[in-house]
Amino acid sequence: MSTTETLTIWPESTVAIRFSDCDMYGHLNNIWYLKYLLDAREDHIADSYDLTMAKFASMGSGWVVGTNQIAYLRPAMVNEKVIVRSAVIDYSANDILVEMQMTDVKRTHVKAILWSKFVHVSLKDGKRINLDQPLSDLFQKLKVGGYERDDFNKRVADLKMQVAETRQPVA
Repeated sequence: MSTTETLTIWPESTVAIRFSDCDMYGHLNNIWYLKYLLDAREDHIADSYDLTMAKFASMGSGWVVGTNQIAYLRPAMVNEKVIVRSAVIDYSANDILVEMQMTDVKRTHVKAILWSKFVHVSLKDGKRINLDQPLSDLFQKLKVGGYERDDFNKRVADLKMQVAETRQPVA
């Protein structure tokens, strides 16, 4: 796991939109947004925090998606490069709420926002289990805060307003 001096709160990656993932209009198909965003988050935690699903599995635990909330704000187009970034919004004893954003490469347009709640479970019986202390400590350091668990629509509105008012890249 990374040291506190090198923790990246908003890890990100650049992704190319594939032709095979688009509809007949050249837009990324709705279901593929989830795959792009979730795959990027998996890469982010591996690259930034040295956490992989294989490591969790070796300790007898894993993560399942409890809920997803997504807002599609602008289309991602075939062959377009986009930036996907992710961060911890909140966590509890046995789950974590993560925000994932897809923007254009200039960061002036938010294409989609996804909030996923991941539940920490035992691989033995599939039941919820509590986070260990090092994981809790990490999430506390990474938590961006500012929003409650039921503030998804407020977050979407705030991001849209930030871009509209400032015409500045998403921060």
